[in-house]
Amino acid sequence: MRNTLIAIICMSSFLYAQNTDLSTGTSKIANSSAKMTSDGNKHTSNYYNNIGVRKVKQNSDDQGAIEDFKKALEINPDCKVCLTNMGRSLLRLKRYDDAIKTFRQVIKTTPAFVEAYASLGEALTNKGLFKESLAPYRIALKLNPKDPLILTNYAISLHHLGEYQLAVKMLDESIKIKPDLAESHSNRGVALYKLGQHSKALKSLKKADELNPNQSRIQNNLGVVYDRMGKRKKARNYYKKAVEIDPGFIFAQYNLASNYAETGKRNEAYAQLKVLQKMDYDLARNLRKQLWKKHILNVPKE
Repeated sequence: MRNTLIAIICMSSFLYAQNTDLSTGTSKIANSSAKMTSDGNKHTSNYYNNIGVRKVKQNSDDQGAIEDFKKALEINPDCKVCLTNMGRSLLRLKRYDDAIKTFRQVIKTTPAFVEAYASLGEALTNKGLFKESLAPYRIALKLNPKDPLILTNYAISLHHLGEYQLAVKMLDESIKIKPDLAESHSNRGVALYKLGQHSKALKSLKKADELNPNQSRIQNNLGVVYDRMGKRKKARNYYKKAVEIDPGFIFAQYNLASNYAETGKRNEAYAQLKVLQKMDYDLARNLRKQLWKKHILNVPKE
């Protein structure tokens, strides 16, 4: 039997909700309390929240932002936006347990706050608790059924649970609301691929590539679909582009090596294996076994 190397397809990047800026004078929460600083300036919870948001948006400084959100909460412990923003910064720092605890605290005090449910779903998904993430996503969608980010993130959890058909349905809804969201098209392509609908998957991935032409996962996934359709050379070009965009993308590196092996480019495959060995030992070991079976054990047959 011919040993075929299996390419790896990946869901596109998870979508994080944006931190919320409380503009002065527009929120009862923001203006509910204040304190006098040593220099005589009156700073509200609004002020510190917005400083934190700017640190995230301008410098990706989530650690620094957390300190500002804490100051905002010292002034106004009931500021649900400040607490949610702190949770989102914890989430981006991969402090998932702390983030989950924070979002649950928001929900406990404000049961109808859609951002807290959506963010809790994000944190649970990132921790790999896909089944547990479904309930908060469903509540978030009940509160706001027209949010494309929530729909897309919900679809990611459904995909990980093997609910590909329902994931496609959620992504279709997301695309109706926001047709230019590349991640929705990309993830739709992955789910369709898992359903064996390769032509439709290709169409979705091409649309994603049109919207975001420099996304390594989209390039990789296009390569996987072309590989499955027998268009090896075209697939290889997409894998190459994926690793050019992100040399640390181990699955694209693996797929490129697999493609070389499948097209008889043995030297290139082993050169690519050396690259992968420096990045991921287990994945390289698996590839090495596959290459051994294909090029050594099958020599007499060929």
